[in-house]
Amino acid sequence: MTPGRPTPDEADLAATLTRATAPRTTTGAAAPGSSPVVLPETGPAVAPGVAPPAAVEPRSPEATSALVPMLLVTFATGVLDAATYLGLHGVFTANMTGNVIFIGLGLAGYDASTLLRAGLALAGFVAGAALLGRLGRGRAPRAGADLLSAWTLVAVAAVVGGVALALAVTPLSSAWLDVVTAVTAAAMGAQAVAARRVGVPDVPTVVVTSALVGLSADHRWTGRTHDRAVLLRRVGAVAAMLVGALAGALLLRWHIGAGVGASALVVLVVGLRGVVVARRAHRSHRPPRSQRAG
Repeated sequence: MTPGRPTPDEADLAATLTRATAPRTTTGAAAPGSSPVVLPETGPAVAPGVAPPAAVEPRSPEATSALVPMLLVTFATGVLDAATYLGLHGVFTANMTGNVIFIGLGLAGYDASTLLRAGLALAGFVAGAALLGRLGRGRAPRAGADLLSAWTLVAVAAVVGGVALALAVTPLSSAWLDVVTAVTAAAMGAQAVAARRVGVPDVPTVVVTSALVGLSADHRWTGRTHDRAVLLRRVGAVAAMLVGALAGALLLRWHIGAGVGASALVVLVVGLRGVVVARRAHRSHRPPRSQRAG
């Protein structure tokens, strides 16, 4: 045996170890008559310090088409919150984060006048959300084509429209304004649950905090990126709320009922459109009559 030259057994062992440890990304050999075994392939290499490519969210056509309607509802919420905050008792009917702060200030004695009204708005919001949650029990939500959510938006529009009519017809006493605050907040609670069932991420229609967090955290300079659709969705949610608040404040110069009524009209259009989309989607997924009969 020549010194330094491996023996045949050692060469065979080294070749076996090499084949066992080498990465395999091709189709493996299959036994005769069986399907080929496909081995997993590794993803593209990413250089250190470079963010991986953004993953594109799989979305159904109904869920994708629901983005603009939900942004319109967010706009309507901005209109309503601006009108009710400036024109009623200085509390929000949709943005419960602000009302929780008002309750805390009232309990500390800094602003006791808004303690009761913020509490009424919060209680109404929770009641409305709980009611729709109970109605939706056992009904699986359908992203972008949820019939329960669509009819809920129609009902919300009817309630808010009734409030606008009451505010326009006659001046209301302080007690009646408290009732209006609670009822409107209950409608907004139901709207929030309906938007959740529709399933458009980052657009809950009553708050934009999650969208702002996403815009700030998932950015190129933080080392994380999101695809263009996510960016536009988050920017759209913030912009819709901002423009809605601006419109609500401007409409208040005319009458508080104008802002509340405009909000109701927008939600009504979105709700009716949702009913049509949900029924169409239900018919398209229904099996043929011959299969149902069998």
